[in-house]
Amino acid sequence: MSIRSLGNPSVRYNAVMSKTGDGASEPYPIHPYITTDLILDVDASKSSSYGGSGTTWTNIASGGGANFTIDGATYNASEGDGSFYFDGVNDIVYSASNYDLSSHNYIFVDMAFKAANTTQIHLVFEHSQSWNSNTGGFGFAVHTDGNNPDANQHHSNHSSGGSANWNATVDTGWAVYGCQFAKTGTNQRKQYMNGQLVNFTTGLAYAGNGSTFGDYAVYLGMRYGDVAPAKGYIGYCRVYGSSSELPASTILGNYNAVKERYGLS
Repeated sequence: MSIRSLGNPSVRYNAVMSKTGDGASEPYPIHPYITTDLILDVDASKSSSYGGSGTTWTNIASGGGANFTIDGATYNASEGDGSFYFDGVNDIVYSASNYDLSSHNYIFVDMAFKAANTTQIHLVFEHSQSWNSNTGGFGFAVHTDGNNPDANQHHSNHSSGGSANWNATVDTGWAVYGCQFAKTGTNQRKQYMNGQLVNFTTGLAYAGNGSTFGDYAVYLGMRYGDVAPAKGYIGYCRVYGSSSELPASTILGNYNAVKERYGLS
């Protein structure tokens, strides 16, 4: 796995190795993902982000920001060309200090997650210790448990914007999830799966947003306090903060940058 800069500082390139039929390796096509407005970029496939050992997952976004502490999650070099496995009990990864997102109008969370087929609420991402009680807290979860809010639905929440279910079937293979959160206007929350906009269970492509973002740590794989632990693999997490929403073409381009890595089309 390698990163190559081809002269444009606003993009980063993935080169993923695949096996041909005779056992030789050849690279997949190299695609860029946009780094403009990128404030968090942790990627288990990149040695600059994780070298294969230790408990620090480095944020390689050029704008800086806290690194992450790995508490229990185990590194797997082959799954998704590099990922962390969460055991569904008490594994968590969290930022070593807070991310103050209050200056941004829009936040876009881009993650690769492979859910285990278990009776589980997999709380994959959260900015705050609990979106239920922390002003401006937000995040999303994948449900494979049959309980509320909906069985086999993705679920996001943004503090005063409330909860909303994402009308897409949860699979147990790799998927790339995109969640747009906003503090401006109304009904600006959107959800993407594998580069494509999907509706909420209301039949609409948007849901209510919150009115603010806060200054909290970021938690991956579980809510603070051993709540809703995820079981499965997380390959990367990227977070964008901006004054306007990320264009759909950028979201699709970012998906194209990683889809071969996860066997997606």
